Amino acid sequence: MVVFNGLLKIKICEGVNLKPTAGSLRHAVGPRPQTFLLDPYIALNVDDSRIGQTSTKQKTNSPAWNDEFVTDVCNGREV
Repeated sequence: MVVFNGLLKIKICEGVNLKPTAGSLRHAVGPRPQTFLLDPYIALNVDDSRIGQTSTKQKTNSPAWNDEFVTDVCNGREV
């Protein structure tokens, strides 16, 4: 198994033209789900540990964050 060690630096810039999932549409009302606006955020995990989360951007399918997360990782397996 490959593991990684060192400094992890991730910059989250933006999302473009995000589409709602079937789960997010389950409470949608109206005939046009393609116009359904999301409240997106990004959660960043290494293995099972949360190392960061962006703020939630309200009612948009093209959010911009420009957030940067930096952490030390020892024996990481999955981002």
